[in-house]
Amino acid sequence: MSALSRLFQEWLSGFFGPLVLPFMLFVLWGGNKSSSLNWLMQSRKRWLVLWTCYGLGKGIALGVFVLFRYLSDVGGGTFDLGWPTSSDIWSALHLGYSPGALLVVGLLRAMFEGALDCGLAALSWWVFEWSSPHLQTHRTTTIHCGLALLIPSSVGIIGGGPTILWPMPALIMIPSYFVPFEFFGFALVAVPTIAFLLWNPQLLRGETGLPKRTYFLFASTVLLSIGWFAAGWNFGLKYQGPLLTYTLCIINGLWALFLSLLFIRSWKGPPSFAVNLTLHWVLFAWLGWYAFPHLGELP
Repeated sequence: MSALSRLFQEWLSGFFGPLVLPFMLFVLWGGNKSSSLNWLMQSRKRWLVLWTCYGLGKGIALGVFVLFRYLSDVGGGTFDLGWPTSSDIWSALHLGYSPGALLVVGLLRAMFEGALDCGLAALSWWVFEWSSPHLQTHRTTTIHCGLALLIPSSVGIIGGGPTILWPMPALIMIPSYFVPFEFFGFALVAVPTIAFLLWNPQLLRGETGLPKRTYFLFASTVLLSIGWFAAGWNFGLKYQGPLLTYTLCIINGLWALFLSLLFIRSWKGPPSFAVNLTLHWVLFAWLGWYAFPHLGELP
């Protein structure tokens, strides 16, 4: 068996799988340094599609080769060929499966390879972006803004509630029903920070575009807030009192109005990282501070 044939069979069997991620990082580094490879760095979608196609192509090549060997040498004993037997397709052939079964297994293997390489490509892109110096300013600013959300959320640990400064928002109080707030309060107040960073991780890369899901989140929050106050209004008047209930309603209305102005600015104005960051920070500050306040008897 020639060295080239051996190299080809090892590639099909996945022997070089652990080297794929380092190779991806090397290609990204080369694309950042070389103008001829710079087209790889222009779009994350292009990068993911490229490696997904690579995985699919590898899986299809494996299935086609095994099927070709099967048709040309039915029951021909692939053990004698010296090929690796770790692949599920080789195992199917050794067990005497029909060509139809081999085709199904081959397609499943190709889909698995494509999904796996797509995941590795996404991981390599994230690692490379995280280590890029030109993104450190946006990344640092976004993380600092996320940490700043701990300030309003921590008011409840200091002063209790519900009060004007701490109306016991649902984003924090609902998880507290499942874990003791006295012991895990410091962890629960981090929920708005974690949600802020996970909702729009593009902020860490300094992107200016506003995701469509943020429009949906804002619209849903406004509509649900109206229903929330309508359903709990009488309970709020009875247990929290008219002053606190009316005040929380006004604050939520002003917060929604301010966010509406930010959305209009983002929609009509030019894309801006500052507007994108400010809008998301104000939105999650609302969710973690005043949105869906506790109205009614304390549990």
